[in-house]
Amino acid sequence: MTTFVQDLATILSDRFGVPTEEFAEDRPMTEFGIDSLVAVELALFLQKSLGIELAPGDISAEQTPLEIKALVRSKGADVQ
Repeated sequence: MTTFVQDLATILSDRFGVPTEEFAEDRPMTEFGIDSLVAVELALFLQKSLGIELAPGDISAEQTPLEIKALVRSKGADVQ
């Protein structure tokens, strides 16, 4: 896993109780229990922590962590 994806796994585990052993960078977040409400909370967290602007619906539970990484990079976040 890449650094951003590892950090995302830690955030989802610490803040939302997602077991890290279920986490995979190429699986939709719905497969490890993330729903639309958690996706909104995650988007707000990423906006604040990365200093980027995300539109409502930019992050959804159907996305993979790799897709989220690409999205935040496209918004100007310097993530690895």
